[in-house]
Amino acid sequence: MRKLEIRNDDKPNVLLAAVAEMTRLCQRSPKCSTEVKVSPGSNRSAHISSEMRVTS
Repeated sequence: MRKLEIRNDDKPNVLLAAVAEMTRLCQRSPKCSTEVKVSPGSNRSAHISSEMRVTS
């Protein structure tokens, strides 16, 4: 299982681009699934964590 957690409160577009790219790469494998979680942070920020699972 590969897990990617991205935190960058200043640039949400960078976060979304990274999550989208990881999801795109994961979709190439039938044994891979992605999970993306977005949780609100303080000061109008958001924390985005994404999890990639690869089953053997």
